Amino acid sequence: MPARPEEFYTPDGQASVIASLRASHGRGLVWPGVVVAGETVIGQVTISSILRGPFQKGFLGYWVSSLHQGLGHTSP
Repeated sequence: MPARPEEFYTPDGQASVIASLRASHGRGLVWPGVVVAGETVIGQVTISSILRGPFQKGFLGYWVSSLHQGLGHTSP
């Protein structure tokens, strides 16, 4: 896992991450989503580096909280 500054793990740091993802989504560069269990956010799924045109592509990445792994939350 890449090193993250301490503020990344704070509510303000996460608000900044979310704002950045929303801005990139507005420009068509990423599609961010969340993985939920009930009303609790337990992970994230993102399609990034979206390329439009004849060769449409994107990279899929996701994570799930270690407390919720192996429980089928990201199964088809």
